[in-house]
Amino acid sequence: MDVKRLGLGRITWGGWPKVFNQVGASVFVWTSWPVRDTPASNFSKAFYDALRSGQTLAEAATAARLEAKNAGDASWLAFKVYRNPRANIT
Repeated sequence: MDVKRLGLGRITWGGWPKVFNQVGASVFVWTSWPVRDTPASNFSKAFYDALRSGQTLAEAATAARLEAKNAGDASWLAFKVYRNPRANIT
């Protein structure tokens, strides 16, 4: 699928999240703008730990954003999770 030709935005539901959903991705996680390594690492670790513990995507995303926020900058606001917020990995 040629996303540029279709004119899809990259950060809206009609953009990359929709494309990944159409090709079978279960969840689409990304940032709205570039972030530094420490917030990204904090987010990733907390997100996957929360999912493994049985939390929903919404709960895991919230916990992960709070961990990323501990890095001391505003990049924690950049993290996006697209899919059913009540989904979990069980």
